[in-house]
This record gives sequence, C-alpha cells and structure tokens, in this order.
Amino acid sequence: MLLINQKQKRQYCMHKVIPILLFFTVVSSEGIVPLRVDDAAFDKVYEKDVTYSSPWAYTYTNASGSDAIRITVTSLKATEADPILILVKRQQSVLSWQIPLILEDTFHYTTVSRILCPSENPTPTGNQTNSMRMRMAKGEEFTIEIITLSTDPIPFSIRTETISNFQQEGQPSLKIQASPWAPQYVQYKMREGAHRILIKLDSAPEVGGNLCSFLSIQSARCPVGDLDTRLRLDGRFQTVTTQGAIEVSREQFNGTFFIAVLVKPHDEDCRDRQEMFSVLKSKTNWLTNTSSHERVKTVVISVIDIDLKQNHYVIAIVAPVAIFVGFFLVAITLLQSSASEWIAVLFMKLDGITLPTKERTWGISRLMERSVHGFVIPSKWDPTSYADCHDHLPHSHEEIDAKIMTRSDSLSHGTPARISITLMEEQNVSEDPNPDENEGETDQVNFHSHPHRNSQQSEIVATPDVERGTFKQSVPYIVEVHLPVIENGNISGTEMESLNAIARRQRRGNKVRKERSKRRGRGRRVRMADINHKNSTEIHQTSRDYSFSLLTVSLFYSLPVWQLVMNHQGLLLVTGNEDICYYNFSCANRLGILSDFNHVLSNIGYVVLGILFLLMVRRRAAFTAKLREKVPHIDYYGIPSQLGVFYGMGLALVMEGVMSACYHVCPSYNNFQFDTSFMYLITGLTLLKLYHSRHPDILPRSYVAYLVFAAFILVALVGVITQSFAYWIVFSVFHGMISIMVGLQIFLVGYLELSMDNVIKQMRKLQWSDFRCSALQWNRLVPAVLLISINLGFAIVGPVLQPFDFATHLLFILQANLMVYAGYYFVMKIVSAGERISRMACLYFVFALPAWIVGMHYFTQGLSNWAKSAAQSREGNRECFIFNFYDEHDVWHMLSAFGLFFTFMMLFTLDDDLATISRDKIPVF
Repeated sequence: MLLINQKQKRQYCMHKVIPILLFFTVVSSEGIVPLRVDDAAFDKVYEKDVTYSSPWAYTYTNASGSDAIRITVTSLKATEADPILILVKRQQSVLSWQIPLILEDTFHYTTVSRILCPSENPTPTGNQTNSMRMRMAKGEEFTIEIITLSTDPIPFSIRTETISNFQQEGQPSLKIQASPWAPQYVQYKMREGAHRILIKLDSAPEVGGNLCSFLSIQSARCPVGDLDTRLRLDGRFQTVTTQGAIEVSREQFNGTFFIAVLVKPHDEDCRDRQEMFSVLKSKTNWLTNTSSHERVKTVVISVIDIDLKQNHYVIAIVAPVAIFVGFFLVAITLLQSSASEWIAVLFMKLDGITLPTKERTWGISRLMERSVHGFVIPSKWDPTSYADCHDHLPHSHEEIDAKIMTRSDSLSHGTPARISITLMEEQNVSEDPNPDENEGETDQVNFHSHPHRNSQQSEIVATPDVERGTFKQSVPYIVEVHLPVIENGNISGTEMESLNAIARRQRRGNKVRKERSKRRGRGRRVRMADINHKNSTEIHQTSRDYSFSLLTVSLFYSLPVWQLVMNHQGLLLVTGNEDICYYNFSCANRLGILSDFNHVLSNIGYVVLGILFLLMVRRRAAFTAKLREKVPHIDYYGIPSQLGVFYGMGLALVMEGVMSACYHVCPSYNNFQFDTSFMYLITGLTLLKLYHSRHPDILPRSYVAYLVFAAFILVALVGVITQSFAYWIVFSVFHGMISIMVGLQIFLVGYLELSMDNVIKQMRKLQWSDFRCSALQWNRLVPAVLLISINLGFAIVGPVLQPFDFATHLLFILQANLMVYAGYYFVMKIVSAGERISRMACLYFVFALPAWIVGMHYFTQGLSNWAKSAAQSREGNRECFIFNFYDEHDVWHMLSAFGLFFTFMMLFTLDDDLATISRDKIPVF
C-alpha cells in the first residue's frame, strides 16, 4: 500500500528510462547533429519544429547558483504515438519528461512546466569535488534538448526563467499556483536555534480551493520528486484539499528541505470511500477535469514556529498527570481510611477493617449523608440501622426440630452424618393484608455434614428443588449445609444458629413470593421482593463474573491492538506517508516514536479515575463483608449490591483510556473500533446496572452480555464497511422490533418477564395471567412510550438521512436509551414515597453535568474524521490552544474522564438511602 505499486513502477519507467534510452538512440545515430542555440536567453519564448533528423539543443548559463530555473514546454501537435522528449543535462544530473505528459494512463497534458533546483544544492550522493565547486562559483551551464522519433515536424515552444525568491527562511508566507502539469516547490532553511516547525498549507477558495493535491517535504537534494511517482519515494507527504500541515524537526533534514505542491489530475485520492466507490464504478467521470487549464490551485504556504522549550514541554506533559493524580489523592484522603486499612481492603482482611461511625467521620461527610431536603438518611454502615427488620423474623431455637438420621456407628468423631430438620411455620392464608400472620405449613430442609471440611468453617448453599408454584402451592427447598464434623451426635450452638438463620431466610422468601399474587389483585405497586426470585449468592456470582470476564477479554484484546497500531506508526515514520494516520496535524506533538503524543497522554484521566472507582467499589465490598458479620440478614435489605457490574464499569473505564490511547497512536479507518468498543461496553454496562437495580433477577450471565456487546460491535463494523442503504433498512427493522419488545417489558414488569431463552413461554404465561388493567402501573406507560418513540425515530431517521457514520449512529442509540431510562429512574425516585436522593449523589451530578456539557462542545468540533478520506479529515484540523500542546479533542478526553467518573459515582451512591429498607418496601420502576 505504501510502496510503489506496479502501475507506479510502469509510469516511473516510462517517464524516466524510456526518454533516456531514446535520447542515446538519437545522439548515437550517425549523421544527426542537433540544431543548437547557444547562450539562450532567459524569459524568451522559442518556437520551433522538431523532427527525428533535426533535434534542438538550447544552452543556458545561470550566473547565480542559488536561483532555481523554471522550464515550460508546450506542443499541441505532439501525440502519444509521436511524443517529443525533453532532456535537461546538468553537471551532476539529468532530468527528462515527454509531451504529451501522460498521468495514470488517462490524463494527457500538452504543456509541462518543471523546476530545476539550484546548482549549489548537493546531489543524492552528497559528494562535490573542488573543481565542481569552482565551476559552480562561476555559474552553471546546462543544456535542454528537444528530440523526437517522428519524421513529421512537430511544433513546440520553450521558455526558461529564473526564480529569484526560491530559497526562503524565517517565517515566510508564500502564495503559489500549482497544477498537474506545473508542480511547484520552494526551498526552506530553518532559522538558527529552531528545532520544530509546522509547514502549513491553506488553499485560496477562489482558485481551485478544494482540488486534490499533494503536500510534500523532501530533503534538499537534486533532482526533486515533483511528480506523483517520484513524490512517494522521498520525504514525507500527504493529500490535501483545503488545508494540510506537516511537522518538521531539524534532525530530519538538517534544517534545509524542499516544500513541494503537486495537484492531482483527479480528486479520487481525496474522496471519502462512499464517493470513491461510485467514481470507480464509472471511471469516465474522471475525464471531466482533464484540461490543463482547469485544474489550477492557488495555495498559501506558511511556516509556524512550534518549538517548545524543554521546561515548557515538561509542564505540558506533567500538568494533566498532576491534575488527575492530585484528584486521586484528595479523593482517597476524603475517604478517611489509613494506609493499613486500605491494605486490608485490597486483600479483604476483615479484621483490619473498621466500619465508619459518626465519631470517625468528618462533619462534611455526615452533612452529605442527608437528603436534598435535609432529612437524615440512616447510615448503611451502622448495624443499629437494621434493628427494626428483626421484628419480622423468629429467633428461638425451638422453631427448629433437629433429628439425626444415621447409623449408630456413624456418630463417632470424624464420621459424616445426615440430618433432617423440619421447620414448622404458622401462616395465615386468608385475605388479611397483613403478611406477617401465619398458619401451619411445612418446609422440608435437609442438612448433611461434610467429612473433609475444616472444623472452623461452614458453607451454606440453597437451591430450589422444583419450579415455584402459584400462591396456593408450597415450595419445598433442599438446603445443603456443609458443617464441621458432628461429635457425639450433637450440633454445637453456633452451627444450630446457622441452621436457624438459613431456615428463617427460606421461610421469609416463601412468604414474600406468596404475597405477590395478592398484591397484584389489590392493585398495589410491584415491589422488588415480588420479582426477586434469585437468592443473593446467585446474584453475587452472576455479578462477579462481569469483572473477571471483562478482564480476560481486555487482556486478549489490547495486546494485538497495541502491536498493530505501533506497526502502523512505524510504517508512517519509515515511508513518510502521512495518509496512514488521521491526526490533527496542526496540533500533533511528537515524543519519541509517537507522532501524536498529546492525544495519547490526554487519555490518562480514564485510567487514573477508573482505578479510583475500582478502589471505591473494593472498599464497599470489604465494608459490606464486615457489616455482614454483625447483620447476617443484610441481603434482604436495600438494592442488591451488584458490585461485579460496578467492577466491570470501572475496568471498562480503565480500558477505554488504554484503547483510546492505542487508537490515537495511529487513528484511521482501519482501527476506529479500538476507540469505540469500550464506549459500547461502558454505555451498555451502565444501562444494565441501572435497570438491574430495580430488577435484580434480570441480569444475564456475563458471557451472554458481552456476546451481545460483541454483536453490537460487529453490527457497527459491518455497517461502516458496507455503507449500504439495504443494510440500514434491515438493521432499522430489527431495531424497531426489539424496541417494541423492550417497551412492553418496561410497562408490564412483574407480569411479563422476557428473557433470552423463554420469550414464547413468557408470552403464553402473560395470556393466562389473572392481572387486571386496573392493576397495571400506568405511570410506566410514559417511559415505555418515550423509549419506543425515540428508538423508532432512530430507526426511521437513520437510513433516510444517515447523519452520522453507522458506528456513531449505533453508539448514539445506546446513549439515548440510557439517558431516557436514567431520566425516568431519577423522576420516579423523586416522586416515590420514602425515597430520598442524598446530597452526595446530587453533588456528583452537579460535577458530572458541566463536564459532559463542556466536553461534548469540544467533542463536536470535528478536528478529524476517520470516516472520510485523509485529505477531507484534515479540513477540520486546528492548532493547539492549551500550553501550545493540547487541542479540543484532548480537552474532551480529560473532561469526559471526569464526566464518566462522577456519573459512575452518582449511580454508585444513588440508592444509598434504601440500604436499610426491606426489599418488600422498595418499589420497582
């Protein structure tokens, strides 16, 4: 892709080798002597006829070795079958071309203008003898020969002129014209002390402003590569339309180099892919701009000194690092945990953890634990806040009748025994609305001892034996309790307390589930306990898998990504083709081998704040485990912790920083998915967590969720590659269908429970349900209709207008759904009785909102666009505006990192007011 292809090799051979061979054929032919014009005058037009037998030779003397020479030759009668050849013989080089000039086998030009670089410039070998220097001091003599193999006379005209301002230095601003038949270049010398400059090209809109052209930086050696084929062999180059920029350092070209501008004979190389595909289907469209007089482009070349002093460079690099690390340290300090306690949190050493108390916390922390209206929110770390919940649970040992069923020889020390325990409950099955009155009902609970477990440990696992029945059916459970070895056929008081606890849990779960139908019949709002069928162990395990699965995926995903982008970066440096990477070339600061180090460094915020969020989640996990020692029944209160999902969100934030940095090493059409993949994950996990907060059972396995996210990425990738209207239509149809299903699920929550594997089964269950219209929660109709309307809007507008590329369109769909449901969640939490939003959650919202608003402003500046061609992407390039080092997209990275962190923390603390509330009192919305 970056080296000369076969077509370019053929063109190079035609323009270089063939004219030279024909020249030697002509001059070696016996009896043919060129017609000579000695001491030809500059700025004079010579019009002659050339034939095979009468070639022409013009001898010029350039007295100044620093001036360049422009040679313009025109021949309207020359054809591809009978071309004329122009040979320029100099002391150290030979330059040749033909008329008509044929570019890319399609475009013919009868006028060609070429520039001879100054004679004082070194040759490719760089060797100049003393005799050469002496001759150059007296001026350069060169010869232009016009030859042909045609026997018929071919008229031509030739004009030679000097370019006195060819060599530039300082910070000039040059206005030049270029065309396919007349490439232009100037020589520039960096001032003393300058190390980095920016060569910037801006097109004059009145003359060919958007024509596709090349901007090239080449070493100051003759001959100059001013044709497309030669241009790609030397220096650094990029395609441009309205603007372009190339950074140059003194070390690259020893402070002196050529700035070349070449206009392409067509705009194919500067079109975006969709336009280019349509042009390729009808190649005849190229011929509309073949006239040598139409494709003329006026450009302004300016040199900008971007040299930063070493201390300035260090400040620009250290500043964002210091901001994020400082924020990290301040946040850790505000948590009021010592270093030893943080170590205990990281390694889950509960003995070294002390729960926060009013005496230990600062006044500002206690102030933030209040609601917006000043109501005191009970501390979730205070065990006494859960005291009122024990009134619903029995405590006496007489409730459990334990009978050991085993042989007499199994009762010795270290021998396993099987225990059958029957729990007798008093439950009232009448229509009395008080769920705490009971009448007799039996739940069978079986326990067995494990002979190989340590006598200091026990493990309790509960699983359902049969499918749960309706209101009037009993639900037997088998509970496996791995106990220490039974001695003398007795169970210790501690283990009996464990049996008593698990029995109470099972009885309470049965009561809650059986009250569900009665509540529906009375038209009461669905509570979390009504739809929470899974026990806390299963929910915790499902949630925990999200972090471990994502960690594994991230490792396998990031390593080849880093290898690929570094290979692209090295390829750009070796070949000089700056169309490989879609930088903001007006603000791309190089460090080491990284051409765009500032856009890599600005992603550090994602990593630092992601790690900080992971520490917050780890701290809550450790404190919750410590609290469980004092409040065994904590799993019956508050919103399920879902810490695994929070771990996944924090890890996704870290990986967004890593993958965004990898993407910005060499951003392009080929690796855009590296930057967007974890955006999908962050949006999806946030939406999943928010919905799962009030629907604890609706949490798919981690591999299912990540498979769905992978499908999103695949759909986006195929959409970007195909760019097919039919693909937009098919996607929009499926999108609309899924939106309607999700809307029904939101409206009929508690009655219709859709899942990945039993949609038809649940629909049948809905048909035979005994719910009434009066029992439905009509307040859920608003978000359901809003969600369906917005998604159907995307499904209609997307294929019709196609305002964005497909990947961005898909990301906006996810973000729009997240914002709709989040807005509904906040409104319902505000209007629900007994629920309060803490000041801390509001503070996080206040911090997140301006970060998102300002960040989105900078994000929409469009400094580059991988969906377009490299030349079109450069049209949005802008110069740095912070420390002369960072641009708008860097600011977006920093602000969005804060925005994501504060958003995560807002969700993390949003339902802290419910931590001490029983789940049968928490509404579902």
